[in-house]
Amino acid sequence: MSFLEDLGAVGWIILSVVGSYLIWAIGAIIYRRNRKKKNNVWLEENQNASKIFMKQNDGTLFIQAIDGENPRMFSEGLKSGFYLNPGEHFIESSYAITKPGIPGVTRSRSTTYGPSKQRVLIEVNKTYEYSFNSKEKNFVFCEFSK
Repeated sequence: MSFLEDLGAVGWIILSVVGSYLIWAIGAIIYRRNRKKKNNVWLEENQNASKIFMKQNDGTLFIQAIDGENPRMFSEGLKSGFYLNPGEHFIESSYAITKPGIPGVTRSRSTTYGPSKQRVLIEVNKTYEYSFNSKEKNFVFCEFSK
């Protein structure tokens, strides 16, 4: 008997899951490489662009649009953000926080803030941070300090 005939139902399920994961991983690698190439071409054309890092404290920060268009996103290691050219821009974003419940007793609670528009002024080749302040319940945009 061959290997494929000896697998059985559980073996086929495991093989399908592993195969699906491999296909997804290869697709993700190809997507990241293509996005990085497009960003490099865009950065060559827009050499004065600034980086805006998104800081996500206890929730998830969503950028819906910048000046009514899709944002040019990037990722560096575990950090992500978007690029903007110098000048005035309007960032449309929202923030979602999920607080876990006690299993079997209470449900988890999700709260979404936004979408809302924030006006920002970008200077040449500076690095900024964009985040949400959960205590004051507002979006924060400031120059990035290491």
